[in-house]
Amino acid sequence: ADPSNPIKSIDKVKSILGGGNDNLEFRFNDGDTFNMTNGIGVGGSNVVFTDYGSGKAPVLYWVGVKDYVAMIWASGTSDRVTVQNLTLQTKFTGSDKTSMPDAIKASGDNLVVRNNTFMDVGYAVNCNGKPDGVIVEKNISPTQTSLRSYFVWVAGNDHVILGNKVANSTREAVIRAVDANRILIGYNSFTNNTGDKIDTAKNTLTIHKGSYAYIVGNDLHKGPLHIGPLGEGDGQKGPDQRWNYAVVEGNILDTESFTLHGAQHVMYRNNISLTNGYPAYNIQGYNSIYKRQVVDATYVNNTGINKDADGIMFAVGSGTVGVTIQNNLYVAPDLSPGGNGAASPVYVAANDLSGFKSISNNVWASGKNGTWYAAGGVNYLFANGTKAVGFKTPAEWNSFAQVGKDIFSEVSMKGYIPAANSAAADAGMQVDGVFFDFYGNARPANGPITAGAVEV
Repeated sequence: ADPSNPIKSIDKVKSILGGGNDNLEFRFNDGDTFNMTNGIGVGGSNVVFTDYGSGKAPVLYWVGVKDYVAMIWASGTSDRVTVQNLTLQTKFTGSDKTSMPDAIKASGDNLVVRNNTFMDVGYAVNCNGKPDGVIVEKNISPTQTSLRSYFVWVAGNDHVILGNKVANSTREAVIRAVDANRILIGYNSFTNNTGDKIDTAKNTLTIHKGSYAYIVGNDLHKGPLHIGPLGEGDGQKGPDQRWNYAVVEGNILDTESFTLHGAQHVMYRNNISLTNGYPAYNIQGYNSIYKRQVVDATYVNNTGINKDADGIMFAVGSGTVGVTIQNNLYVAPDLSPGGNGAASPVYVAANDLSGFKSISNNVWASGKNGTWYAAGGVNYLFANGTKAVGFKTPAEWNSFAQVGKDIFSEVSMKGYIPAANSAAADAGMQVDGVFFDFYGNARPANGPITAGAVEV
């Protein structure tokens, strides 16, 4: 493109791209709106769509039919395509996803989507064409109804989703990973509302089928985090599906986190959960319909903060294999074990702890407001519903072979940091993979470390 002669029409863009041409940069005037009745297809290599000037981002504005089409489509022959510094918007207001156009659809290789705003679109970035090499960086979906479906549908290999902000999806999860390998989801702020008459309650992250996910430094609000293949009716066509290998590290989890049957080799470390009145971590057990369970899941140096009388830090099903819970901290000053039948730092719906590899060096809220029903018990172990017999006193809990030494104590906090004179300050022990805390401070290489996400 000639910088002195920026693009004036979408038709000109399409005519230049018509033969799958390579090495092109299209610049759209800042502050201008470019109406679109048909999508732009890219089949060549080294193609850039960007802005020109220093004003408000140019708007690519869909005025065509309401259909499942893409405003920009990087086809299977495309390579090194960049879409940046634009607003991609449709004329279709409201909250429904039906027939909504997608902003960007991707196949091919090496797509970069950065510094864009998405308004009134179906998918922001739809990678159901299984592209290899995708970066989605510093984009925003700013309002409650800007996004109707997924912010990113992740399929293919080597995807990086970094530093984005999404206010909500009205009908779907913010991100869903299907047939995906090697994904990084880092330093994003994602909210997905819990549902009302114009909004369907779904997840922030659905890490469904594939392998290798690193989820780090995100703020996740309201919509849960799911790792593992779909269950219930949605998943019955694929009982063989798995998610293998995931690390969830240093996130603010203002929502529940689920490790679903079929998830294997998962580690949560240095996360801070702010889930009030509900389980912070749900770990599913064996499912006889799908014939699968959670295998090799480790939860280490996480902090749970619960300001409710009800709530659970770890809710664990029967039939897990190789679960480790170590160096965690649960702060719940008003916790009432036995209240509503379930409140407990650890609630295991099994007859024994054989599904665990190790439980040790955790600091649990002591349940000072325990009810008569719990009879001094705090943690829970029983398979058949919630009954008084399932509540275990600290001494009973620590007597189980899988439990090293857990501490039951109230811990005062300043923000996310436990008091230096609290039981948590030196309750932990070194564990593989935990070299730093939530803030990036080094953990001691020798001797005790702090339980929870933040080192004192």
